[in-house]
Amino acid sequence: MYEELGIKDAIQNKGGPDLFRELLRQYPLAELEDYYKNGVWQLEMLKLDIEILDAHRAEAGAPYVIPLDEVKMPATMPATSQPMNQAQVMANMMRALGSSGAVLNGTAAVPLSAAQIAVSAQALAARLPGAALAAAAPVAVGATGVPAPLDMRTIALWVSKWKLEPVKTKALLEKLTPPRRRFIMQNFKFVAENGSLPVVKLEEYIRECEKTSSWDAVSGEAAAPVAVAAVESTGVKRTLEQSDESNKRPAASKAASAAKTAAAKAAANGK
Repeated sequence: MYEELGIKDAIQNKGGPDLFRELLRQYPLAELEDYYKNGVWQLEMLKLDIEILDAHRAEAGAPYVIPLDEVKMPATMPATSQPMNQAQVMANMMRALGSSGAVLNGTAAVPLSAAQIAVSAQALAARLPGAALAAAAPVAVGATGVPAPLDMRTIALWVSKWKLEPVKTKALLEKLTPPRRRFIMQNFKFVAENGSLPVVKLEEYIRECEKTSSWDAVSGEAAAPVAVAAVESTGVKRTLEQSDESNKRPAASKAASAAKTAAAKAAANGK
């Protein structure tokens, strides 16, 4: 569809609104809600769909598409076309993951404001950039069974790193126990191939772990230090028991000696 540049090169550096305009140029029935979720443009999905549509049109011999300036954009387009910074992306993802903010204060949960969420996301993004996610703190669950805010922020960073779809990812992780969730977050890797989506690969990886039970094997290894501690504690108790028995043994020897002495005296008197 492009004489000078291939479609992939032509759209490579375009932002969300321009990509959506290009998509409408190829497919006028496209829905904005499918490509703009939780305040984030699904750029990879937009580019992939544009490339697929362009290839199909070229193969079918379809006529040239209309000029870009003639494309009618939806009236509900986002107010700004500026890309969001990392803090805004983190805040949106935390909302999508269900963390509108709750900090345990004694037994009550205190909700956080949107501003507090944004500040927390910005601070955490500065402290835990991409590669540090593997060493992130283990998943923490509060007394109410709801993941703590730090857990949600860690998940938000992990979702951002692998460009996952937040709502679907949250639904997948909610079904897992904390050790299994931690295993998935530490071991899942995504390499784009044949236009596959990250969240689809995540589903496949979780199903694979369910079949092989690989996450349970790792959980068993993690429990080993606890067993060692129990053995050490038991060893201390045995030492105390042995000392008690050693104190009792001399007493038994004295009793035997006294009995022998009494028997000897009785024998002497009998004579």
